[in-house]
Amino acid sequence: MKKRGGIPKIDAESVRATTELARLVMDFGEIDRGTYKADAQTPESDTDHTVMLALIATAFAARFVPHLDLGKVTHYALIHDLVEVYAGDTSTLKISDEDRAAKEARERVALERIEAEFQETFPWVPETIQEYESLESPEARYVKTLDKLMPKMTHVLNDSKLLHDHGFDHDSLKEHFGMQKTTMESTYGHDQPEVIELHVALSELITESY
Repeated sequence: MKKRGGIPKIDAESVRATTELARLVMDFGEIDRGTYKADAQTPESDTDHTVMLALIATAFAARFVPHLDLGKVTHYALIHDLVEVYAGDTSTLKISDEDRAAKEARERVALERIEAEFQETFPWVPETIQEYESLESPEARYVKTLDKLMPKMTHVLNDSKLLHDHGFDHDSLKEHFGMQKTTMESTYGHDQPEVIELHVALSELITESY
Protein backbone atom coordinates (compact mmCIF):
# COMPACT_ATOMS: atom_id res chain seq x y z
CA MET A 1 0.00 0.00 0.00
CA LYS A 2 1.66 3.22 -1.18
CA LYS A 3 1.85 6.21 1.14
CA ARG A 4 1.51 9.93 0.64
CA GLY A 5 2.74 12.13 3.44
CA GLY A 6 2.82 9.14 5.79
CA ILE A 7 -0.82 8.26 5.07
CA PRO A 8 -1.56 5.21 2.88
CA LYS A 9 -2.96 5.94 -0.55
CA ILE A 10 -6.37 4.48 -1.34
CA ASP A 11 -5.39 2.15 -4.16
CA ALA A 12 -6.67 -1.14 -5.58
CA GLU A 13 -5.20 -3.07 -2.67
CA SER A 14 -6.92 -0.96 -0.07
CA VAL A 15 -10.25 -1.25 -1.91
CA ARG A 16 -9.85 -5.04 -2.01
CA ALA A 17 -9.01 -5.12 1.68
CA THR A 18 -12.06 -3.03 2.52
CA THR A 19 -14.37 -5.40 0.67
CA GLU A 20 -12.67 -8.36 2.38
CA LEU A 21 -13.37 -6.74 5.74
CA ALA A 22 -16.99 -6.34 4.65
CA ARG A 23 -17.06 -10.03 3.74
CA LEU A 24 -15.71 -10.90 7.18
CA VAL A 25 -18.54 -8.96 8.83
CA MET A 26 -21.18 -10.58 6.62
CA ASP A 27 -19.81 -14.04 7.47
CA PHE A 28 -19.74 -13.03 11.14
CA GLY A 29 -23.47 -12.40 10.97
CA GLU A 30 -24.01 -15.98 9.81
CA ILE A 31 -22.64 -17.41 13.05
CA ASP A 32 -25.46 -18.46 15.38
CA ARG A 33 -25.05 -18.47 19.14
CA GLY A 34 -26.64 -20.85 21.64
CA THR A 35 -28.79 -18.02 22.98
CA TYR A 36 -32.19 -17.02 21.60
CA LYS A 37 -33.88 -13.79 20.58
CA ALA A 38 -36.99 -12.57 22.38
CA ASP A 39 -39.22 -15.01 20.49
CA ALA A 40 -37.41 -17.91 22.26
CA GLN A 41 -37.00 -19.63 18.88
CA THR A 42 -34.64 -17.64 16.66
CA PRO A 43 -30.95 -18.06 17.49
CA GLU A 44 -29.09 -14.86 18.33
CA SER A 45 -26.35 -14.18 15.77
CA ASP A 46 -22.83 -13.05 16.56
CA THR A 47 -23.61 -9.64 15.07
CA ASP A 48 -26.78 -9.34 17.19
CA HIS A 49 -24.67 -10.07 20.24
CA THR A 50 -21.85 -7.74 19.23
CA VAL A 51 -24.10 -4.75 18.55
CA MET A 52 -25.95 -5.35 21.82
CA LEU A 53 -22.72 -5.50 23.80
CA ALA A 54 -21.21 -2.44 22.07
CA LEU A 55 -24.29 -0.30 22.66
CA ILE A 56 -24.92 -1.42 26.25
CA ALA A 57 -21.24 -1.32 27.21
CA THR A 58 -20.81 2.22 25.95
CA ALA A 59 -24.08 3.55 27.36
CA PHE A 60 -23.60 1.82 30.73
CA ALA A 61 -20.02 3.08 31.03
CA ALA A 62 -21.04 6.65 30.18
CA ARG A 63 -23.64 6.56 32.94
CA PHE A 64 -22.06 4.44 35.67
CA VAL A 65 -18.32 4.06 34.92
CA PRO A 66 -17.40 7.44 33.39
CA HIS A 67 -13.68 7.17 34.15
CA LEU A 68 -13.34 4.59 31.37
CA ASP A 69 -12.29 5.57 27.84
CA LEU A 70 -15.56 5.15 25.91
CA GLY A 71 -13.72 4.85 22.60
CA LYS A 72 -11.75 1.87 23.86
CA VAL A 73 -14.89 0.34 25.34
CA THR A 74 -16.68 0.50 21.99
CA HIS A 75 -13.64 -0.74 20.06
CA TYR A 76 -13.14 -3.77 22.29
CA ALA A 77 -16.84 -4.62 22.23
CA LEU A 78 -16.91 -4.52 18.43
CA ILE A 79 -14.04 -6.98 18.00
CA HIS A 80 -14.35 -9.10 21.17
CA ASP A 81 -15.81 -12.16 19.37
CA LEU A 82 -14.56 -11.56 15.84
CA VAL A 83 -12.41 -14.70 15.90
CA GLU A 84 -15.67 -16.66 15.94
CA VAL A 85 -16.13 -15.91 12.25
CA TYR A 86 -13.60 -18.72 11.74
CA ALA A 87 -13.71 -20.53 15.09
CA GLY A 88 -17.49 -20.62 15.48
CA ASP A 89 -19.39 -19.93 18.69
CA THR A 90 -19.06 -22.38 21.57
CA SER A 91 -21.55 -22.27 24.41
CA THR A 92 -19.75 -22.08 27.75
CA LEU A 93 -22.84 -23.06 29.72
CA LYS A 94 -21.80 -26.26 31.53
CA ILE A 95 -18.71 -26.48 29.30
CA SER A 96 -16.08 -29.11 30.18
CA ASP A 97 -12.38 -28.31 30.62
CA GLU A 98 -11.62 -30.33 27.49
CA ASP A 99 -14.14 -28.44 25.38
CA ARG A 100 -12.91 -25.11 26.75
CA ALA A 101 -9.32 -25.98 25.77
CA ALA A 102 -10.51 -26.96 22.28
CA LYS A 103 -12.43 -23.67 22.01
CA GLU A 104 -9.33 -21.67 22.95
CA ALA A 105 -7.22 -23.59 20.43
CA ARG A 106 -9.70 -22.89 17.62
CA GLU A 107 -9.76 -19.21 18.51
CA ARG A 108 -5.95 -18.96 18.45
CA VAL A 109 -5.92 -20.39 14.93
CA ALA A 110 -8.73 -18.03 13.93
CA LEU A 111 -6.77 -15.00 15.19
CA GLU A 112 -3.74 -16.12 13.23
CA ARG A 113 -5.90 -16.23 10.11
CA ILE A 114 -7.27 -12.73 10.74
CA GLU A 115 -3.71 -11.49 11.27
CA ALA A 116 -2.62 -13.05 7.97
CA GLU A 117 -5.54 -11.45 6.14
CA PHE A 118 -5.46 -7.93 7.63
CA GLN A 119 -2.14 -7.20 9.37
CA GLU A 120 -0.73 -5.44 6.30
CA THR A 121 -3.89 -3.62 5.25
CA PHE A 122 -5.96 -2.98 8.39
CA PRO A 123 -3.65 -3.77 11.33
CA TRP A 124 -6.10 -2.09 13.71
CA VAL A 125 -8.28 -5.21 13.50
CA PRO A 126 -5.87 -7.92 14.76
CA GLU A 127 -4.02 -5.50 17.04
CA THR A 128 -7.23 -4.45 18.80
CA ILE A 129 -8.24 -8.08 19.24
CA GLN A 130 -4.86 -8.74 20.85
CA GLU A 131 -5.20 -5.69 23.10
CA TYR A 132 -8.61 -6.85 24.24
CA GLU A 133 -7.56 -10.42 24.86
CA SER A 134 -4.54 -9.29 26.92
CA LEU A 135 -6.98 -7.77 29.48
CA GLU A 136 -4.28 -5.30 30.44
CA SER A 137 -6.54 -2.25 30.44
CA PRO A 138 -9.57 -1.59 32.67
CA GLU A 139 -11.61 -1.06 29.49
CA ALA A 140 -10.79 -4.56 28.26
CA ARG A 141 -11.63 -6.09 31.64
CA TYR A 142 -14.86 -4.09 31.75
CA VAL A 143 -15.95 -5.36 28.33
CA LYS A 144 -14.94 -8.93 29.19
CA THR A 145 -16.97 -8.84 32.40
CA LEU A 146 -20.02 -7.20 30.83
CA ASP A 147 -19.89 -9.67 27.95
CA LYS A 148 -20.64 -12.44 30.42
CA LEU A 149 -23.89 -10.67 31.33
CA MET A 150 -25.24 -10.50 27.77
CA PRO A 151 -26.83 -13.98 27.88
CA LYS A 152 -28.74 -12.83 30.96
CA MET A 153 -30.22 -10.02 28.88
CA THR A 154 -31.57 -12.62 26.46
CA HIS A 155 -32.81 -14.80 29.34
CA VAL A 156 -34.89 -11.87 30.59
CA LEU A 157 -36.30 -11.25 27.11
CA ASN A 158 -37.21 -14.87 26.27
CA ASP A 159 -38.28 -16.24 29.68
CA SER A 160 -35.02 -18.13 30.19
CA LYS A 161 -35.51 -20.50 27.24
CA LEU A 162 -31.85 -21.60 27.15
CA LEU A 163 -31.69 -22.21 30.90
CA HIS A 164 -34.76 -24.42 30.74
CA ASP A 165 -33.26 -26.27 27.77
CA HIS A 166 -30.20 -27.07 29.90
CA GLY A 167 -32.30 -28.45 32.74
CA PHE A 168 -31.61 -25.89 35.45
CA ASP A 169 -33.96 -25.83 38.41
CA HIS A 170 -34.26 -22.86 40.77
CA ASP A 171 -31.56 -24.01 43.19
CA SER A 172 -29.02 -25.09 40.57
CA LEU A 173 -29.55 -21.82 38.72
CA LYS A 174 -28.82 -19.78 41.86
CA GLU A 175 -25.70 -21.86 42.43
CA HIS A 176 -24.61 -21.35 38.81
CA PHE A 177 -25.01 -17.57 39.01
CA GLY A 178 -23.15 -17.53 42.30
CA MET A 179 -20.22 -19.42 40.80
CA GLN A 180 -20.16 -16.98 37.87
CA LYS A 181 -19.95 -14.06 40.29
CA THR A 182 -17.13 -15.69 42.25
CA THR A 183 -15.17 -16.40 39.05
CA MET A 184 -15.55 -12.85 37.74
CA GLU A 185 -14.60 -11.25 41.05
CA SER A 186 -11.47 -13.38 41.34
CA THR A 187 -10.28 -12.89 37.75
CA TYR A 188 -11.00 -10.38 34.96
CA GLY A 189 -13.81 -8.62 36.85
CA HIS A 190 -11.89 -7.96 40.05
CA ASP A 191 -11.89 -4.20 39.45
CA GLN A 192 -15.36 -3.93 37.86
CA PRO A 193 -17.74 -3.50 40.82
CA GLU A 194 -20.42 -1.76 38.76
CA VAL A 195 -20.70 -4.69 36.37
CA ILE A 196 -20.70 -7.17 39.24
CA GLU A 197 -23.57 -5.21 40.79
CA LEU A 198 -25.46 -5.45 37.50
CA HIS A 199 -24.74 -9.19 37.40
CA VAL A 200 -26.29 -9.62 40.85
CA ALA A 201 -29.37 -7.60 39.90
CA LEU A 202 -29.94 -9.54 36.67
CA SER A 203 -29.38 -12.87 38.41
CA GLU A 204 -31.99 -12.00 41.02
CA LEU A 205 -34.43 -10.84 38.34
CA ILE A 206 -34.08 -14.12 36.44
CA THR A 207 -34.23 -16.45 39.45
CA GLU A 208 -37.24 -14.69 40.95
CA SER A 209 -39.31 -15.48 37.88
CA TYR A 210 -37.77 -18.85 37.04
